Amino acid sequence: MSYESTSSAEDVVSLGAAGRALTRLGRSTLVTETSTNPSIVVCIVVLETAISLPEVHDLLRERLLRQHPRYRSVVEQQATWLELPMKDISLERHVTVHPLADPESQQELNDFLGYYSVAPMPPDQPLWDVALIPQFRGGSALVLRQHHCISDGRGGKVIVDSISDSPSRWAAGRPPTVLQWLTRRLQAILLVLLSSPFVLFVSLQALLFADRPGPLKPAALDGRRRKVGVSRPIPIAQAKAISKSLGCTLNDLGLALFTAALREQSLALGGPATAPIWAGIPVDVRIADEVYTGNKFGFAACRLPLHLSDVPSMVKYIHAKMDFVKHHHVAQVMYFISRAASFVFPARLLKAILSYGSNGVSVVVTNVAGSGRQMSFKGHPSSHIFILVPPPPTVGVGCSITSHRDRMVFAMVVDVACGVDPVSAVQCVEDRLAALATVGTKEAAAR
Repeated sequence: MSYESTSSAEDVVSLGAAGRALTRLGRSTLVTETSTNPSIVVCIVVLETAISLPEVHDLLRERLLRQHPRYRSVVEQQATWLELPMKDISLERHVTVHPLADPESQQELNDFLGYYSVAPMPPDQPLWDVALIPQFRGGSALVLRQHHCISDGRGGKVIVDSISDSPSRWAAGRPPTVLQWLTRRLQAILLVLLSSPFVLFVSLQALLFADRPGPLKPAALDGRRRKVGVSRPIPIAQAKAISKSLGCTLNDLGLALFTAALREQSLALGGPATAPIWAGIPVDVRIADEVYTGNKFGFAACRLPLHLSDVPSMVKYIHAKMDFVKHHHVAQVMYFISRAASFVFPARLLKAILSYGSNGVSVVVTNVAGSGRQMSFKGHPSSHIFILVPPPPTVGVGCSITSHRDRMVFAMVVDVACGVDPVSAVQCVEDRLAALATVGTKEAAAR
């Protein structure tokens, strides 16, 4: 079945034989990226057994390319998709093999990801590629790299699922009726009218009290290489138990753990930890069970309490801030505003607006919920999956939380101009989580 846009077809303007237009947000990711911060999403699928290059080619040709037209399309003038015939897609140009000198080394994989995540993509071919790590910890790793104009994190989850051996049976989307279309438009207008004052309040705060350059926010990005840190796969049940004891969501806990890590990094670099910093948080705004493989997210801004020293206090602070964001539908309104801006403003002005808006943000944190079941690819079971998030222009630190099966992975990608050590930061996340689990175990034993 096709996994293309369903209920978000209104994002696309039909161009007939000339090609399909990019979605509004897809176009935004193209025109607003910079040479020092390309908008490239990297998804790493670690397999329990080794997969061969011919198997990878077959997987991509028969499943990815045949199901998803965007992966066999080139972008013309940052506005339209031009679909290519299957015979014109050369997998030799899209797939490379990168053996590790030490197949057991996570650090060696991290170093490769740091280079690969910013390597330029040829504009005359579809904006994606795959690197096969043939041997990694007893299995293999598939590194799928694609431009953000193709898909966001939630859409990427559907795409990865669709090329697995037993893809989920997603319900086929139906075009909305005229009444449904009008109802959705009315709901969107009411939502924007009711929530805009609160969105304006948050936006003004972020602009008036913007983060200044410092240890966590370099004055200028390098762009030639990034540093990467990745946690071990952590049992989701453990994190859920901690979240329940603290009265927060998994996302709140993840934000607090990254805050603790960034506080530690700031202090180690001789910087201050006396005030909160701004984090940009991409929020998926699809309605429940909506299947859409493009971009459909809004940005919310949240302050991370670097001035607090313990995770429970950080959780309480963040939980209150995120409750405000959810209650007033900040991300949904920002999604509609972003779409409108992409439609109204020319590319140069759109780029300037986003650059100015992100200038006061120090870090971006995203949370991608993957499949709750184990997936196999050509008979090779997945061990774990994690994503590296591309920060917007002027932001040098990107944090991600990726869940798959019964485990979750914390990852951090940092521009080399920023002094943050992502390996140490992610280790801090693991240590703080383990300490909270120990406290919880002792309290349970005492009861």
